[in-house]
Amino acid sequence: MARLLLIGLVGAALLVCSSVPARAAPIVADDFSYPDGPLAGNDGGTAGSGSSWSGPWATDSGGGWNVSGGQITADGQTADERYFSTGFSGSPATPFLYFSARFTASEGSDWDGPAMYLMEDATRDGLWFGLIWDVEEVGVLQPYVELFGGESATVGGSYSAGQEVLIVGKLEFNTGGGGMEQLQIWVNPTNVETGGQTHMPIIGDIGWTTPDLVYLESYSADSLFSFMDDVRIGTTWADVGPVPEPSTLLLLAAGLLGLLCYAWRKRK
Repeated sequence: MARLLLIGLVGAALLVCSSVPARAAPIVADDFSYPDGPLAGNDGGTAGSGSSWSGPWATDSGGGWNVSGGQITADGQTADERYFSTGFSGSPATPFLYFSARFTASEGSDWDGPAMYLMEDATRDGLWFGLIWDVEEVGVLQPYVELFGGESATVGGSYSAGQEVLIVGKLEFNTGGGGMEQLQIWVNPTNVETGGQTHMPIIGDIGWTTPDLVYLESYSADSLFSFMDDVRIGTTWADVGPVPEPSTLLLLAAGLLGLLCYAWRKRK
């Protein structure tokens, strides 16, 4: 009986570990592992098969973002942009686009905060998401998202100055044409499309065909310090969001099985 239980537990452990999605190769990603200094001119980061960053980061307005300790920071109003290329379009075989970034902000005024725009350069259509100081509730940062030509929403949850917030988004295209896209947002998720603050999908007709531009902005009417890290774009959750580490689950399973083996031998 004990031997059968042991075999069952081994099978269950292997099944759980095999079902955990491994960290995949995103379309493009950048964790800003550059020397401290201006972000503009850096052209590192990672790209998946058939995808690539198209040139380095470039400053579009203001003084530009700066690299500091493996993340980027901005003092006041500024923006940098970077192009990427991929075979992904608005009517792919898998009609989903996932994206994520980490945001932090200092004290600011209404609408101040860091944001990431994901756009098509030719039309300047797309979406943006980020962390803004609430226009109604003083002293509160809230995640915010907007589809160009569609809906916008504060996602929920209240955060304070200096608190890092991970925002993950999933855009579902209408592959039939002439319809609306749906955008789902997670804030500080803990697992595969679960946990954290969530928001019901918002809809809009973006009107793009191929996203190819990442635009990072620190909006500030005053002297706001913005921070960003881990910009990721992909076609699955595993490309951009947090996933359990298979190695961790294997260690836990091995520990459990070791204890069961010990108990079984003691009984003999």
